Amino acid sequence: MNQERTWISLNQKAEIYLAQGKLEAAITACHQVLELEPNFPPTCKILGNILQRMGEIGKAQEWYVKAINQQPNLAEIYANLGSIYAQQKQLLTAIKCYQEAIGIQPNIPGFYRNLGKIWQQLGKVELARDCQEQALTLKWKYPQALEYFRHGKKCLENGEIEKAIACFQDAIKFNPFLAGAYQNLGDIFWEKEDFNEAINYYQRAIELKPDLWAVHHKLGKVFQEIGELDSAISSFCLSIEINQNFPWSYKKLGDILFEQGKLDGAEKSYQKVIEIKSDTWEVRRKLVEIQLETGKLDEAIIGCIQVIKINPNFTWFNQRLQENLSKLEPHNRAVNYYQDLIKIEPKNIEWFDGLGERLVKLQEWDEAIIVYRRAIELEPNNHLFHRKLADIALQTGKLDEAIS
Repeated sequence: MNQERTWISLNQKAEIYLAQGKLEAAITACHQVLELEPNFPPTCKILGNILQRMGEIGKAQEWYVKAINQQPNLAEIYANLGSIYAQQKQLLTAIKCYQEAIGIQPNIPGFYRNLGKIWQQLGKVELARDCQEQALTLKWKYPQALEYFRHGKKCLENGEIEKAIACFQDAIKFNPFLAGAYQNLGDIFWEKEDFNEAINYYQRAIELKPDLWAVHHKLGKVFQEIGELDSAISSFCLSIEINQNFPWSYKKLGDILFEQGKLDGAEKSYQKVIEIKSDTWEVRRKLVEIQLETGKLDEAIIGCIQVIKINPNFTWFNQRLQENLSKLEPHNRAVNYYQDLIKIEPKNIEWFDGLGERLVKLQEWDEAIIVYRRAIELEPNNHLFHRKLADIALQTGKLDEAIS
């Protein structure tokens, strides 16, 4: 099952690249699918679409035929072949292709419309008129589909779930290409915890509109819920591929990689979340945990300082900062961080204490005296700082400076 999910995900990636006009990337993704599952019909179809767009008609036909040989019920492929044959003036062959397409999916107005044009070229006026009338009849059903869809949305808002399901399913009967109806049905079955149904509806929505990044994200959440983590990762990556400014796909991806112990990948995902949305405290906390675990002490300290700069009231980040500043060597690096912290929190006595200790270790006596004096101004009755000033005086003989 996991391998099947993999090639389905790669196939979806190829569709996305095709929709974005990234034809070479789409071809690469298709070949990755075919290495796992030779002659996978949807991928053969995509390759045909790519090559047709590139003007390589002969190669496109070859891939379309491969797809049909594996899966004869792909109406879109018959229609594409019909279009190619019509351009090549092989009108009778084109007619057969469109008739095959209509036999499989009789509710597509475009099939009748294009078939009618071919009959018109052959002088078959009555047949052409019949096709155009059928195309119009089907097109008139689309507004009915939208009515059912809108009513389904209202039912959802009112909490009438079963009525909403019926409305969305009726909408699909009138317009089987209404991706929003499938998406809403996926949402409903996700809430009902009927995960297989949710997956089916989400995947159908994606088949119709491969660039629905939100559906890829939702599909990833379903896969994550049922433990199919490779498929979840693929879905979140596809969501990111389409919309690189949605932070929660990066977060979900980071969470899975974090749990799998793939800390480098998790760190990169969490950093992307913070770039997009700086106040995601849970993500910042996990990022600091990763950096501490992987020995990136400076990065962890900087991350804590960034949080304190935004909101100094987060105890966890203050605690991690104090713990890890005490471990930091050499002393001059710690001095720089303490100085930054005093700029952010000029009345936090902990930072003056830490800075003073490091300056003493560096034997920067004059600066240490200034720091401890400032600390005493904040807390005149704190005997600790008076004692530390006295210690400096004893070590350096600068009694006047220490007590002035």
